[in-house]
Amino acid sequence: FGYSGLTSINLPENLQIISESLFKNCEQLTIINISNNVQTIESSAFSGCIQMQNIKLPDQIVNINNNVFEKCYNLQELILPKSLKYIGIEIISGCSLIKSIIIPKNLGKRYVYSSSPFAGSSIEKVIYEEGSTIIIQGMFDSLSTLKEIILPNSIIDIEKNSFRSCISLTHIDIPNNVQSIGSFAFGYSGLTSINLPENLQI
Repeated sequence: FGYSGLTSINLPENLQIISESLFKNCEQLTIINISNNVQTIESSAFSGCIQMQNIKLPDQIVNINNNVFEKCYNLQELILPKSLKYIGIEIISGCSLIKSIIIPKNLGKRYVYSSSPFAGSSIEKVIYEEGSTIIIQGMFDSLSTLKEIILPNSIIDIEKNSFRSCISLTHIDIPNNVQSIGSFAFGYSGLTSINLPENLQI
């Protein structure tokens, strides 16, 4: 259906995978109803849907691959599913209206490390859900707009390059249970102050 004039879609209840580029550059698409059985959204599935303002992702979704909502310029909010485990790169690149994101506690892996999931976005505030234990390698690498990060006490590991080159991030409170911080986790960032726990291993 890519590059078509679709304005609305209702996906069938038995659908589990939204295929790669399935609705790419459907520039008139505004209404999307995703069934609760969908578990995977493949790369660029909704990339370039420039009229889309809102989309509700079922909590059963486990995989969001690369560039899924890239260049959805009018998308105002993205609530990541609570069951999300895998995330690709540049999922909301160019979506300048989205200013904050909540990271679900089950997220633990990325598909590739060539870029960050939020590269090219305008995210200013990140909140990790209580129960989260890890910040994945390169998660916010080069996210120049990031100003605030709120971490729960459940976080124990901040992997390498997590906040590298986050030039607008000037302060962070590291939770008391964090045991290790990887190399260049905050390298080249804008940090001017940081609160570190006593038991930290660097």
